[in-house]
Amino acid sequence: KSSWTIAYMKWLKNLHLQGLFKETLDEYLLQYDVLVDKIERFSLRVEELSHSERYEEPVGKLRCLKGIDTTSAMTVHVEIADFTRFPTAKAFMACLGLAPSENSSGEKISR
Repeated sequence: KSSWTIAYMKWLKNLHLQGLFKETLDEYLLQYDVLVDKIERFSLRVEELSHSERYEEPVGKLRCLKGIDTTSAMTVHVEIADFTRFPTAKAFMACLGLAPSENSSGEKISR
């Protein structure tokens, strides 16, 4: 999800710039729109693939884990491939960095 709100985009598009400044901003905004469209298309395709016979079961199982959506589940599934190296769901979640942890030393607390 983008932190560039509709109001922010409207503000950018309504800036009164001249010359090279306007041309540069227009090019950036055009590229932004192209990339947002591409992300939306790929996200829809990943969603479609997640329902195919090959991915439906493993993606469904991964989505049961806290913090895992469809895109994350598909990414994890194709990257990890062999889940047997993780003895428990807790070990798997820790590998992904989704398990709470603390690494403190003296007065320094890092959670």
